[in-house]
Amino acid sequence: GQASAPLALSPNGFLAASWSADEAVRLWLVSTGGLMKDLADAGAQPLCLAFSPQGDMLAAGMYSSERCTLAVWDTVSGKRKVLWGNKKHYETSAVAFSPDGSRLASGGGGNDSGVLRLWEAAAGLRVWSVADNWEGSAVHGLAFSPDGRFLLVGRWGGPGDIESQLELRSSADGRMLWSLPGAYRSVAVTPDGRFAAACDGEEGPLSLVDLATGKPIGHFLVLATAKARL
Repeated sequence: GQASAPLALSPNGFLAASWSADEAVRLWLVSTGGLMKDLADAGAQPLCLAFSPQGDMLAAGMYSSERCTLAVWDTVSGKRKVLWGNKKHYETSAVAFSPDGSRLASGGGGNDSGVLRLWEAAAGLRVWSVADNWEGSAVHGLAFSPDGRFLLVGRWGGPGDIESQLELRSSADGRMLWSLPGAYRSVAVTPDGRFAAACDGEEGPLSLVDLATGKPIGHFLVLATAKARL
């Protein structure tokens, strides 16, 4: 079936972001449901959307048949900064802001599958990039720990793909700390920073993992008729 367009809600609950078939990314006021603004220079479909913790920035991995970009909008002025892209089929399939909003993590799909990057969100400068030869296994889930020291990564390359896994990395340099085999497209870290939660986003169990060690704590069934969105 046709993939659904992503939606995003700002952490403070004030704003929502959506995409429509006329290739416009729109900001909405949650309290009234009113349109706040159309973001300029969209011109493509977002594969992922994420607000900064303060709601002052919106990051998007944009896709079209001609180009793919990673863009960050100022939600007040509507101005856009392109961090990465303009290459055909080099997709950004996941984005996440650090808890203080200063850094942005992005993960690759398509011809850019498996590549992780960390950016200075406001300046658009790349801090680090790691590839690890994960060709064909796209990054679908990203989440920072509450203290910003760790980055949780969910990789998915298709059913039964041996390169699908959950992993924890240092946000300082991208170094791998642990990995756990399995198909994980949706990931989250608990507010106390003790556990990781992950699932494939469509069906199968929801896994709870000790963040410090990478050891599974338990698995919980997710109804097949309900898509999990962490």
